[in-house]
Order: sequence, then structure tokens, then C-alpha cells
Amino acid sequence: KDRAVVSVHHADPERVLVVGEDRLGFLLAVSRAFAVNGVGILDARLRTRDDGIALDTFHVRQDTNGEPIDEGKWDAVRRDLVAALSGRRDLRPALQKRLSAYRAAGPTPEAEVRTEVAGRYTTIEVRLPDRVGLFADVVEALHGEGLDIHIAKLDTMGGVARDTFFVRRIGGAPIRTDPELEALRGRIRDRLRG
Repeated sequence: KDRAVVSVHHADPERVLVVGEDRLGFLLAVSRAFAVNGVGILDARLRTRDDGIALDTFHVRQDTNGEPIDEGKWDAVRRDLVAALSGRRDLRPALQKRLSAYRAAGPTPEAEVRTEVAGRYTTIEVRLPDRVGLFADVVEALHGEGLDIHIAKLDTMGGVARDTFFVRRIGGAPIRTDPELEALRGRIRDRLRG
């Protein structure tokens, strides 16, 4: 339950497979462990087998300069991920400290949040200037709303992230009504502003 395997394939960009029990907070722990250690996520493909094992694949680079990630960093990612999954370490303080060093002074740019219902899922698209730790912040916001992320498609063009998440409520139902979707958009914007 508290174990995860992090397998790195060195390419350009690097491809990382994270395997573990898919449970509430698994992707959140992964995103925090990556962000704390300077791993920037370019692309994410999330998959869960029928037996409940998550097979999440990420294409990554260093989040500050786009360079390949030093091999020694992966040991720290693995340690932090296992510690977070077991509850032995809360990564939020270290993450906030690191992210505050890279946040620009002044007001936080407003996130543009779009939602729609797509079959079994609610899709949430978040657009805002790309920055260090953005994926972790969006995953945190969606987790805070009680949403389970099934698919994540990340795209950055011209310094603007256009990230799309296919989600359902924990328990399996998509959000379908316009009032609920409108309220959800507002709450996600508020979470990303904070």
C-alpha cells in the first residue's frame, strides 16, 4: 500500500513510470514528490489496471531549466514518494518553501478554467502561465474538490499551460449540472489563486 516503484527511462525527454496501489492521494503524492525535487512534468498518462495498480507514465525535465534530471535526484524522489504514501512525511511544507522561491512577485495570474461533460467523465481544462509546481497545484486543487483524476493531458505553448483533466467524483460519478460545474470552476480558480 505504501510502496511505489519509480522506473526511469533516460531519453529526451526522460520517461518515468510510477507503479503503485491506486488509492486516494496517490497522484497527489507523486506530483508533490516530483515538484519538491525539481521534476517538471511535460506530459502525463494515467492508467489503472483492473486489480487497482496504477501505471502512471510521465515525460519530465528539470522544472527550472528544462535540462535532463540528474540520476541522484531519482533516489530522493523515490524516498519522498514512499514517505508521503506511508504518512511519515508531509511534503507540503517543503513544497511551499520551494515554490515560494520561484513565484513571481505581484498578483497571481487568474486561471482560466473550462469544464464540460464527456461521457463518463467531467473534463476540466486549466489555462494559465506555466510555472514551477503548476501540475502539483492543479492536482492539489482537484483533490481538494474530491475529484479522482483518470486522465491528464498536459500541453504548454508559448509559456501558457493548457492542461486537461478527465475526472469523476470519488465514488465514480461525473459532475453534470451547469450550477455544479460553474461553482466548481470558481472554486478551482480560487484554489489556484491562493
